[in-house]
Amino acid sequence: MLRFQYTLVGMLTDEHRKEDFSRAYVLAVAAKAGVIVSINDRNHDYGIDGSFRQVSIIDGRRVESGVTIGFQLKATSRDIIKEEYVSFTVDANTNNSLALRQVTLIVLLLF
Repeated sequence: MLRFQYTLVGMLTDEHRKEDFSRAYVLAVAAKAGVIVSINDRNHDYGIDGSFRQVSIIDGRRVESGVTIGFQLKATSRDIIKEEYVSFTVDANTNNSLALRQVTLIVLLLF
């Protein structure tokens, strides 16, 4: 008779768990705000993780207004909340890829 020994542990890494929590949080916030949210495929990350899109009412119909805010998700288990601000270090490549984009607004969301 074959016997297998195994230990039940979380199969996801801590990093993947943090990413999943941040995605779930963004979906909840977008639902509460009444905006459309798109989160990009994990396999194609070019600096922007997703976008919020505003919904307007025109002639009694709800339509996308064209206003879009791109965001990049970051998650940490460190204590980053100070008395009057949030302190989170972003590496130079990430900062430059956000700063050099030709869009109107990009938000870095921390969880």
